[in-house]
Parts: sequence; C-alpha cells; structure tokens
Amino acid sequence: MKLSSCLKTGLCNSPGTSLYFHNIYQVQYNQPINFGLLTMSQRQQVVTLYKTLLHLGKDWPAGYELFRTKLHKAFIKNKDVTDPEKIQKLITHGEYIVKEIEALYMLKKYRTLKRRYYQ
Repeated sequence: MKLSSCLKTGLCNSPGTSLYFHNIYQVQYNQPINFGLLTMSQRQQVVTLYKTLLHLGKDWPAGYELFRTKLHKAFIKNKDVTDPEKIQKLITHGEYIVKEIEALYMLKKYRTLKRRYYQ
C-alpha cells in the first residue's frame, strides 16, 4: 500500500510489518516517538506527573494559585534537559514529591480526626 492511499484511510497494513499509521509522521506502534530527545513514554510520564501534582495542589494549605505557579516554574526550569537519564531522575524525584504530599495530607487528616474525637 502506498503512502498516498494510507493517508486517505489513515491505516496501512504492509506485508511483513506491524500496523502503521501515516499522518505527518510515520509511526510504528511498538516504538516510542522521539520528541527532541524526550521519548514518548517519558513525555507521558512528565504530563501525568504534572497533572497529578496539579490535582494534589488543590488542597495545598497556602492556596492552589501559589502551588500552581511554583509547580509551573519548576517544570519550566527543567524543560531544556535533554539527557534521558537526567529526565528519568527528575521524574523519579517528582514521584517522590507526590508521595510526600500524599503523606502530608494523610497526616493532616489523621491529626484533624484525632483532635476532633480524642481531645
């Protein structure tokens, strides 16, 4: 199947290869897309991490707007990192921060319940 016919249908099933989708880029399904030096799986991890942190920031004691601006600055500061190992290290650190914030919220909930029922 030629590229022109694949563009019309959106799908191309060439013999001996896996399913291809032809759009602006030719993407083979079992391979990551390269966005600069950031692979698709790392890009998805970063976006998921950002959304998770934004969601956790809604209950931040100092306010959501302050949390959102600090979070945005932290992600913008590291947007030019190109080393995949460094990116993975930053993702791991971000996941650690998520766990710490969740622990902080659980502690706050525990202290509130303790104060409400035991004092």
